Amino acid sequence: MTDPLKTPQAEALLRDPAALRQLIASPEGRRLAELMSRQGDLPRAAQQARQGDPSQLTRQLAAILQTPEGAKLAEAIRRNLPKS
Repeated sequence: MTDPLKTPQAEALLRDPAALRQLIASPEGRRLAELMSRQGDLPRAAQQARQGDPSQLTRQLAAILQTPEGAKLAEAIRRNLPKS
């Protein structure tokens, strides 16, 4: 499984706080957060990621991307990511 947080586009997004805030505030970003919250403890996963361990966050995201809705959200988000 490819780590969705290790793509060039994701890495560029993580280096751009304004773009990241824009993504989080978008309808797709809010829906993705909602789906991730249903998968598990999103605040804890986010905290672990900030501390250098993105594994739980990555597992939650990968599980969502396997669903039809998750795949559609990913494509919509991908179209709006900063170009690397």
